[in-house]
Amino acid sequence: MNKNIHAFTFHYKMMDSKGILIKETRDKPLKIIEGKRQIFKPLESSLLNLNPGEIKRITVKCKEAFGEYNSNLLMQVPESEFQQRPKIGDLFNIESENGKLIKMRVADEKNGIYILDGNHQLAGVDLLFEIKLIERRTATPIEIKSEK
Repeated sequence: MNKNIHAFTFHYKMMDSKGILIKETRDKPLKIIEGKRQIFKPLESSLLNLNPGEIKRITVKCKEAFGEYNSNLLMQVPESEFQQRPKIGDLFNIESENGKLIKMRVADEKNGIYILDGNHQLAGVDLLFEIKLIERRTATPIEIKSEK
C-alpha cells in the first residue's frame, strides 16, 4: 500500500554554481514526504539512494530549479506610477493582461525608470546542493494524505 512512499529527514546546503552559500538547514533539518513536490526532483531522487548519515553533492540545473531567466518578465515603470518612491528589492503584485497577479521585484532604477523583474531571484542559476540524510522511513497514512 504505502510501503513505497518514504518520509525523509535531512540537512542541506544550497549554493550557487560558484559555491557561494545561499541557504542551509542548521539546527532544524528539513522533513519531506516522497512525491509531494516539496523539493526539486533531482534532490528527492538522490535521497532515495542515500543511507542515513551519508552526504552527497548534487547539481540541479536551473531548468529543474527556479527556471531559466526570462527577459519577457521585465517591465519598465516610471517613478510617477508609484505612490511612494520604491527601493531596490521592494516587491509588488502586478496584475497581468489576463488578470493574474505576478510578484515583481524592483531590480534596478535608471533616470526615474524602475525595472521590475518577475523572475525568481535564482532563475537562470544552476544550484549545487550538499545533502546529508538523517532518516528515511515509510511514510504514515496521515503524512501521505496531508496537503504538504
